[in-house]
Amino acid sequence: MTARRPPRVMLDTNVVLSALLFGGGAAARVRAGWQSGRIVPLASMATAQELVRVLGYPKFRLAVAEQEELLADFMPWVEVVRVPDPPPAAPACRDPFDLPFLHLAIAGRARALVSGDRDLLALAGAPRLCPVLGIDEFCRQFLGGGRRTGIADLPIGPRSRSRSQESEAHLSSRIQRASVKASASVT
Repeated sequence: MTARRPPRVMLDTNVVLSALLFGGGAAARVRAGWQSGRIVPLASMATAQELVRVLGYPKFRLAVAEQEELLADFMPWVEVVRVPDPPPAAPACRDPFDLPFLHLAIAGRARALVSGDRDLLALAGAPRLCPVLGIDEFCRQFLGGGRRTGIADLPIGPRSRSRSQESEAHLSSRIQRASVKASASVT
């Protein structure tokens, strides 16, 4: 009997930030989902750089060590996807800054793109694109009913490493260095 692989999902930056910084409700369920291995978030170099950049926004008032800690709470669980150059064809999008997320979802063969971004949510049902879902709908479809996630449901550490995760460690290390450089240039 073959074990069923968890769904690969593209979580946009606002979903990841909600899960890492605010961590209540559906965002906590998404975080518990990636930490328990029920879902596998996808990341590309472009989407990881976006996360690093946004964590450095002054409005979050995060020290470099806090940014690194938050990245360390997400990056060990991601599957790194190399988006080809040129990237795959994507549906027309109103915001060109959303294209890296669309390219990642397509190149990574995501089962869902999870977002709170209106421009991305407007693409629900677009051809050649996985389902585009808000966080609540994603939780209903992929993480089950209305069960609340408590701290006891969170795993203690990241899943064990596989060969495919070696590139994740490399990407994570580069992202942590980038966050340090970005913070140094802001101060």
